[in-house]
Amino acid sequence: MMKIRPIDEEEIHKIKQLRDYSFRHPAKGGDEDFMFWMNRAARLGAFQDERLLAQVLTYPLTASLYGEDFAMGGIVYVASFPENRGGGLIRQLMHASLAEMRQKGQLLSYLRPFSVPFYRKFGYELFTEEVAVELSAAHLPGDKAYTGTLERTGHHDKSFEAVRQIYDRYQKRKNGMLVRDAAWWSRLARREFTHEAVLYRDQEGHPQGYALYTFEGETMLIYELAALTIEAEKAIWQFVKSHQSMFQTVKAMNVGNIRDLALWLTDPTDLAITETLSFMMRVVDVEPFLARVPFNSLTEPLYLEIREDFAEWNNGCYRITEQGVERLDHVPAEKVLQTDIQTFSQMMTGFIRPTKLAYYEKLRGTAETIQKWEAALPVRETQLFDTF
Repeated sequence: MMKIRPIDEEEIHKIKQLRDYSFRHPAKGGDEDFMFWMNRAARLGAFQDERLLAQVLTYPLTASLYGEDFAMGGIVYVASFPENRGGGLIRQLMHASLAEMRQKGQLLSYLRPFSVPFYRKFGYELFTEEVAVELSAAHLPGDKAYTGTLERTGHHDKSFEAVRQIYDRYQKRKNGMLVRDAAWWSRLARREFTHEAVLYRDQEGHPQGYALYTFEGETMLIYELAALTIEAEKAIWQFVKSHQSMFQTVKAMNVGNIRDLALWLTDPTDLAITETLSFMMRVVDVEPFLARVPFNSLTEPLYLEIREDFAEWNNGCYRITEQGVERLDHVPAEKVLQTDIQTFSQMMTGFIRPTKLAYYEKLRGTAETIQKWEAALPVRETQLFDTF
């Protein structure tokens, strides 16, 4: 008889066997990293007797939304053996995982999909994009345009603490970033993302920007760049250009919006840009989530009707005021915004605004209702540096 249950600690080797069979590529970080996260993860499996048929694991993480920290469940290693596919095992495991997240107060959940339509069935929707750009030295500014100092560092140096501090300040400006604790920074170190870094301090010595980078042959790789000021951003790019004798091409990821870069690059012509819609997310529990959203001034209530068949506890109507959130049996038809959990989740990250979602018929409501939601939701860009 098939049973959904937690995967015990002594069964972690079964997780690894299923992971290795399904994904067929070695994970970075080695067994040390794998075991560290398996011991922290919520581990659910579908078993036939003692044989593991399928699995869903959830990392206990934290994400930043509107400057607030939200407990988040990061879904990883979703897999089943081929002979067990098509029987609804993953669906049962995903439902059980979301129910467990709800119980723990994890209001958000992220995952990196192998198939967007597959995970939409479970209430997830795209909320960010990965941008990678290839540059040459000719694209970069050449004149020194900063008054502070640049310092090479790495995770082994005491000054790397300033890098962590900059990231903490930077992620508060975006929607969707991970709130990195010491364990996550250790993960990045094990995966060799933090061995080489550059740190920029302003004229007063305050840390204002950093980049994590390395070299592969004649290519300089930038893993991420976070700057709190335009001076810091320009200084770091000039640091990159100072290495032009060491590279033919710069491949940069997590360096911000391409349109913003084009405002100050020496020559933004013919940039090789790759944009990938990557991560998906969903709101796990709508009512307590809404209670934490810092809506702009609500002079009148907002009304919301959510359609959610998968996590059935979200299905229903809500009234949102400055005093809080309450569930209702029904809401005024002329004032309600109607949508599904996928669109609601995407809208609440700010990735796509209510007006555009309404244009593409993802939301239903009067023009006045759409405008009220447009005004109520703070404007903030989404971004995500990390993957799992």
